[in-house]
Amino acid sequence: MIIGHSQNNRLLLISFTERYKVIRIISVRLATRREREDYEQNAF
Repeated sequence: MIIGHSQNNRLLLISFTERYKVIRIISVRLATRREREDYEQNAF
């Protein structure tokens, strides 16, 4: 899983897998309020 900003500056939580050098996205969703707060406190 990874968390990051979209082109529209929305914070997303992305679940993915990597097989044979191919990345496959499993799911993407908006980060919850708690996840956003945690990210903002711990982001460099």
